[in-house]
Amino acid sequence: MLPPSRIRELHAGPAERVQKLVERGRDEGVFRTDLPTEWLVGVMHSVMNYAADEINAGRLPADQAAGYIAATTLAAFKVTPS
Repeated sequence: MLPPSRIRELHAGPAERVQKLVERGRDEGVFRTDLPTEWLVGVMHSVMNYAADEINAGRLPADQAAGYIAATTLAAFKVTPS
């Protein structure tokens, strides 16, 4: 098991890339702006971790994970009509 400091270090780069992606999507009007960027980054992180857990448990085929992650996060990030 990795120590928490190492886990944070490993997650920092990917989290920064996701944050920039979310910010760009918000600036372009394709991602919602009613929730904080950090919340959306956390949602994506949680979905990815859950997919990994499901793969490891044998309940999700690895070749389907990317599609599940994309469908879930896009639904969560998408701007909804008022």
